[in-house]
Amino acid sequence: MKILKGFAVWLAQAGATLALCYLATGTIWFPGPWYDLAAWGLMPLAGAIGAYLAVRGGVNHYIAWLAPPLCVYLAHYFVTGYTPDGAGPTLLAALEAVIGAAAGHVRNNMKN
Repeated sequence: MKILKGFAVWLAQAGATLALCYLATGTIWFPGPWYDLAAWGLMPLAGAIGAYLAVRGGVNHYIAWLAPPLCVYLAHYFVTGYTPDGAGPTLLAALEAVIGAAAGHVRNNMKN
């Protein structure tokens, strides 16, 4: 039962992250720096928060960090029809998701 709960939380994390990244990637069609702000700021931060909350919700910290970088990559592909030109935002999302998952793991192991 615990595995199913963790899988449901992970699917919810992936779905929410993909929806947010999809909306944020839509700013690529606006003039100005909006897409750069979304790709380098909003999406990685959302990935860190999502990974933290997923670990706090029962997902293994080794699995929780996988969804945000995949969602950043797939959202760009879904919105534009091609893969991102550079790997920077995807790798930054992976780094921040690892940090968020580690923070959730540490918080779960703290004694209150």
